[in-house]
Parts: sequence; structure tokens; C-alpha cells
Amino acid sequence: MNAHQHYALLRRTPRALALRRIIQEVVKPGQMVLDAGCGSGLLSIWAAQAGAIVVGVDFADLALARAPATENGVADRTTFLQGDLNAIGLEEHGPFDVLLAMVYLNDPRRDHGASAMVHDLGRHLRPGAVRVPDQVRYTAQALDCRSQHFASRMADLDRGVKELEVAFGMRMDSFRSAMGHRPPKEAFPVRDDAGVVLLPDARALSEVRPWHTVDYSLPATPWPDHLALTMNAPGSFTTVLWQQELMFRDALIFRNGSVGWVHPAPEVAAGDTVRSRTGTEWHIDNLLLPV
Repeated sequence: MNAHQHYALLRRTPRALALRRIIQEVVKPGQMVLDAGCGSGLLSIWAAQAGAIVVGVDFADLALARAPATENGVADRTTFLQGDLNAIGLEEHGPFDVLLAMVYLNDPRRDHGASAMVHDLGRHLRPGAVRVPDQVRYTAQALDCRSQHFASRMADLDRGVKELEVAFGMRMDSFRSAMGHRPPKEAFPVRDDAGVVLLPDARALSEVRPWHTVDYSLPATPWPDHLALTMNAPGSFTTVLWQQELMFRDALIFRNGSVGWVHPAPEVAAGDTVRSRTGTEWHIDNLLLPV
């Protein structure tokens, strides 16, 4: 991430301040803190100001973290390491009393790897170490949302590619096929600073239902291979609204919404239960196909 991207995240001040309150509550002078995915170094600085010795790790360039640590007088209590958290050697720096792990991608289809990594980082922690967050909860809700109707969007894409084929006098089948996979950021709805997905044309078809909980006080468990939602209203089931909730000691730190596209989108009635696969097609293309 570059400075502008970090700035956009830091502007979500209620989220950052919620984490600062937790750090001030749990970090004690002299403790060792691991800031996994440290980014701009904000959490590392707050932990160091609380008296801890901090190791921050991120895959990106850490100049943006080192400079603020110096500016704020905690460079002597912070060490920043650039590398992959799955591979970087932490043995010489630990064990750690506190793990700050803001490594999630705000979307359950992309969080599997992050949760596995955080579980694995447990080998670098002392017994009884504090993890922030200590749980990540995921819920799902069925929506009728025409703006997120996958088949309609692909039909629009087909028309656009055909227009190009006519204009250029050439076949572009492979180009069209490539654009049908790994959807770009522009295909997803906007999320506001509170993590709410903005879907003005959406209508709820089901209640919000729990789907999966990652609990770092317990051994890792497999993620579900499907989603089942029972409808309480009729409509066209086009979209799943996911919510990711980062928790600490059963209190919400903050939440983020995201969407999954049901394909093909079935017409449903109240009482219907629809089961969708949360497998490869979902992980890669964000498509929830029928079981």
C-alpha cells in the first residue's frame, strides 16, 4: 500500500481509536508485542508508547512505519521487518505477549489464508498471550439486488465486446473470457467509512444468519464448504451480503460488509432454503454456485 491508501484507512478514525483503546488496556510496560501486517506502523507506535518492545512485520515497504516511529520518539522500542509473515523468521525476536493482527481483507472468501496464518503465529506467543482480534465472526444474508445481478453484468460485457469486434473487425472471445474471471474492484459496490456496503436497490430476502467463527483460543477448524439460507420473502436471490466482525473479548472492534454473487440467481419464495457452494468459484470469481 502507498501513502495515499494508508491515509484513506487512517481517516477511518473511529476504527483506529477503538484499537488504541484496546492497546492501552492490554499492553503492559516491558511486554513483547508482534504487530502482524503493521502497515503504517500506527498500532506499533501506540504499543511502544504503552511501554512495550514492538516488532512490526509487513510485506510492503516499511519506510512509512519507520519514519513516524522516529518522529514520535519510539524508534528505540520498535523493529520493523519487511517480509511474508508465513515465512519470515521471528524466533530471535519472540516470544511475544501480545499479537496485533489486522491482516484481514474484509471479505470471507479472501480471509482463509489470513486466519490460518494467525493461528500459525501462535507458535511465537507465550502461554496466555493476548490476541487482537481474538475472534472473527462472519454472517450472511440473502438479498434481491438487481445492481449486483451477475448474469446481467455479463450480458452487458458481452454486448460491449461484440461492439468492439464490429468496430475492430476481429474476434475477441479470449478477451471476453478473461474478463469473466477475477472480478475487478470496480465490479463491487462502494463501502463507506463504517464498513457498510452501499446497496440502495437491495431488498432483504432472509434474516442475517451466522456462517463461520474463527476463534483463536481454539484449534483451527475447517471453513464451511457451503452456505444455506432460508428465505422469509419472495424475490430474485442475486446477492449474499456478508458481514465480517472483528471481536475482542466478545466486544465488536469494527465490522466490514462485502457481497457474493449468486449464479444463476434463483427466483425464491418464503420458506425456500437455497444452498450455495463456497468453493473454488467463490474464492476466485466471487460466484456462489448451487450445491
